[in-house]
Amino acid sequence: MTMNIKVYGTGTSGYQMVLSTLNHFVSKAGIEPQITQITDVVDFLEKKIYSVPAVEINDEAAISLKTNGSFNHSLREIVKNVLKRENYGKMAHIVVPIDFSESAINAFFYAQKLASDFDAVVDVVHVTVPLNFEIPDHQLLEIQMTSAEKELDQFVKKYDTDWGTDILKNAFVEGHSEVGFPADRIIHLGKKINAKMIIMGAGENDLLATIVGSTTKIMINNTTVPLLIVPKDAKFKPVKTIVLAIETEEDLKPSMEAIAEIKKIYNPKIYAVHHGPGVIDTYGFEEVSLILLDSGQAQERIDQFARSVDADILVVKKKQRNLLEKVFHKSFSNGVALTSPIPVLIIK
Repeated sequence: MTMNIKVYGTGTSGYQMVLSTLNHFVSKAGIEPQITQITDVVDFLEKKIYSVPAVEINDEAAISLKTNGSFNHSLREIVKNVLKRENYGKMAHIVVPIDFSESAINAFFYAQKLASDFDAVVDVVHVTVPLNFEIPDHQLLEIQMTSAEKELDQFVKKYDTDWGTDILKNAFVEGHSEVGFPADRIIHLGKKINAKMIIMGAGENDLLATIVGSTTKIMINNTTVPLLIVPKDAKFKPVKTIVLAIETEEDLKPSMEAIAEIKKIYNPKIYAVHHGPGVIDTYGFEEVSLILLDSGQAQERIDQFARSVDADILVVKKKQRNLLEKVFHKSFSNGVALTSPIPVLIIK
């Protein structure tokens, strides 16, 4: 069913801003609501609308935009209300796990700035871990969930906003509360909303880390969604340099596909660092500078090279290995992602 939006106003600059902003975002999201302009004061009075501009969605109670210094915030809430009804249409989603640790919050800030440039939505997910999986105490679990949901709601309200006089410059933020094993629920959400990327902090302190390994390691090994690991001290900056860690020629194409949107937005310098046996051909990727390294001590040498060119992102393709290879082959992607001071994008 087509969404019906009525915008009430008298042709003021505020009214025109509401119209242009709504049209801009529904176009960006690829949704097609019916937007009607209502400018007759008689119609305002019939609807008991005494303050304009105001917006009515699907004949629900009209929302007047606040003029006491909160106009921008009110406009953001209305636009978000419209987009959320259509699950943000074709806008991309970036999932960010949050446990409110310093590392996780830093990753959120990184993700919000990247999402703002991507015209994407930040989906913050908090996973409540039951204290006892075998014999769940439902009353205790309910207390845990209530506390977590309250903290998550406060977090979203605090950061789903614009700063100063900005109007809808920051990415929208959605909160998701889950229960279970963190990695399982994060991966599930990523698939459910068809996330473009998962961004998480390195070095978080899981309750289950000593039992099943860190969430970060599990995510690296299991998610099919591109995973960006952000070191605790890494701060977002426009991406000027990307290093691709290439073991075989077959790694180049998926690595370039993974950074296509980043390349489109920032036009970075791209290095392909080959650390495997044999030679590779970069034909078709003329914008890529090929760097050859000996395969020995690949992790340390790639990390050194990435630092030397002041790389903003290091891209590593996760290898699918059989059981015997897993036993005798140390995970290159795990090692890089967990030790590099540079954000690392893991792709499958």
